[in-house]
Formats: sequence, structure tokens, C-alpha cells
Amino acid sequence: MPSIATMPRTRLRVLIDEDWPATPAAEWVLLDGAGSRLAHGRDRADEWPQGMPVVVLGATQSAWHVTPLPGGRAASDPRVLAYALEEALLGEPDAHHLTRLPSAADREGAGADVLVTGTGRLRQILDALANAGRTPCAMYSELACVSPATDHTRLLLRPGMAILRCGHDAPVALDPDPQSLAALIEPPHSAAGTTDGVPATVDIMASDACADIVRQLRDACSDVRFADAGRYQWWRLPAAVDLLHGPFARAGNVASWRRTMRLPAAIAAAALLLLGGATLADILRLRTAIDALDADMRRQFAAALPTTPMVVPEVQLARHLASLRAQAGHLSDDDLLALLRHVAAAREAVPAAAISRLDYTDRRLTLHVAADSAGDVARLGDALPAQAAARVDLQRDEQP
Repeated sequence: MPSIATMPRTRLRVLIDEDWPATPAAEWVLLDGAGSRLAHGRDRADEWPQGMPVVVLGATQSAWHVTPLPGGRAASDPRVLAYALEEALLGEPDAHHLTRLPSAADREGAGADVLVTGTGRLRQILDALANAGRTPCAMYSELACVSPATDHTRLLLRPGMAILRCGHDAPVALDPDPQSLAALIEPPHSAAGTTDGVPATVDIMASDACADIVRQLRDACSDVRFADAGRYQWWRLPAAVDLLHGPFARAGNVASWRRTMRLPAAIAAAALLLLGGATLADILRLRTAIDALDADMRRQFAAALPTTPMVVPEVQLARHLASLRAQAGHLSDDDLLALLRHVAAAREAVPAAAISRLDYTDRRLTLHVAADSAGDVARLGDALPAQAAARVDLQRDEQP
């Protein structure tokens, strides 16, 4: 795996902890092409050496989760990751930036490792760097850069930070307090819990400023064998997965994503064209059917009313039918007898509504109803069919 320090054309490394940019100074290291340190310091962003920095995000700003995921490309879908971690995450899904760590999911029987970083925190860092004219070319989490130890526990120490990883388990960021670290290291690695009484091994990588913490740990954990794994230099950690993906992708990543999506986009476009063509054909077919139906309706209307222009055909044909029925001696819907027939049928449903008198004028029937309540009158009106209710007025007679 390539080291952050040996990546080409990116020689400025910046460590951003959780108090930045409230505390504007950040530690930086300038490296040559071979990864050797040329200069280092702790300054504001506008005082860093020139170049696009590679940002190493302090370990406390990310969380490591292990979750089962489906196989195939779906395992890298942010929506699938968010669904798999739904119970473990707090807040809305959009508040979390999820990064799949693919190399950790290849172990047989192990869940997939997912790094969770706050979306708001990433946006705050990128905005502050952009305002200072120091847009990063890559961003890695210090937590994800800790490589596993097959059968050992690995402890990394620098001022203000401790990272503990037991074998392939998820690493955790801790406060570098010797007593707290000893409480975590000692119980699972005591001599009583080891095979054949051989003390467990803890590989320690510590910066020079943490020598006193290492000494106190050795004194507190007498049943643990501490192995010196070298100096901890955050800029020499192996590179993990770049956090600048998805909504935070750089222009180069966006171009790569566009090339990757070219074939699926072409297939989707062809499918949309086929769907659009089929939809257009259906619209034209329905339009032809509607035009044919309209022409047939006009022919039938002209046959029934040859001298009458078609305005509201359903009303005009209803009036013409009523006229023909009257000419043939049949009752029309607004004749008195026809209306009284509907009223009689309605009274069977509301027997409490008695008709005291009626008036039939201009083909409208007015009924005076003797009822105990206005509700009976209303129910009588509801019992009338629609064509009769339009011609019948109901008035309640006040009881003496």
C-alpha cells in the first residue's frame, strides 16, 4: 500500500484536529519526492508552504463501524450504507458522510468496515481551506490509516491523541491518559488470559513527546509485553480511502465518475427514448380514437337535430327527448304526475314527513311538509332522485 508521504506531486501534509479552524494554527510537514521531511511547523493556513495540501483528519473526527452488506456494487451505494448503519447513526442520514473501506471487507466471515464522518464538519473544513486558497487534493482520516496487526494490539501515540487497534478490530480514538489506556490494555491481555502464560504483545508507535506516557504504561501493565514499533509520524501512515468522494469529490474524481457512468447513462437514455416513443404512439392512438368518437357524436346529433347547432349536446338531446315523449303522450320528467310519483316513493322512506299541500307552477312542484323536525324534511329531499330533486321545492309547515 502506498504511503501518504510517497504519493507523487503532493508534498505538503497538514494535520487538522477537531479544534481547527477555531484554533487557526495546524501542524504541517513539507516532504520531498522521496518522502523525506524538508520542513515542518505549526502555522495558519495562509502561512503554510505553497502547494495543494493532503489533509490528514485527526482520528477523533471519524467513527469506525462494522456492518454486514450485500455483495456486488450495491455494497458501495451510499443509500445501502446508510440503511445498514441506520440504527447506529444519530441524526438524519444526510448528516453523515460514509466511506467504505473495501480492503477490510475481504476477510472471510467479517462485516464491511465503514468510516463515518460528519458532513457538516467536512464542509466546514473544506470551506475554511477554500477561503484560505488551500483547497486540498486529498483527505484521509488518521483513524483509517492505522493498519491492523494480525495477532497483536497496536497503540499509536501523539500529543493529544491515542489510537488503539486490537488485531483486525475497529480502531478507536482515545485520550492519551496513561491510567485510562492501562485500564483498556491490561484486562484482556493479562497473563491469566494468555496461552501458556506468555504475555500478550502491544506494538507501540509513539512520538518523541509521548515518551513519558509510554513509561507510565509499561509500569502500569506489568503483564503486557510492549514492543517498540518505531516513532509515530502521522504523515508516514499508509494511505487509506480518500474522504473526498460523493458530494465532496474533486474535479478529477467527478470526471472519472462521468467516464464510469457513460455506459449506464447511454443505456438509460436509450430506455427513455424507447419509453418516450411508446408513450407518444399511445397518445397519438388515443387522440385518433377521440377524434373518431367526436365525429360520430356530431353525426348522430345532426341526425337527431338537423337544424340545431351543437352547443351542449347532452342538455339539448335531453330536451329534445322530453319534447318527443310529450308529443307521444308520455310523461316527461317535470310533469306533475312524474314528480308526484317520485315524491310518493320518497315518503315511503320518510313516513314522518306528511304533505299538507302542494303547488305546481311553471313545471316546478312546491311541497309544504308537516314534520316534527327539519331533519325529516331534509331526509325527504335526500330520498328524491336527482332529476326530481331539481324540480321539487320543500317547505316545512310550522306545527300548531
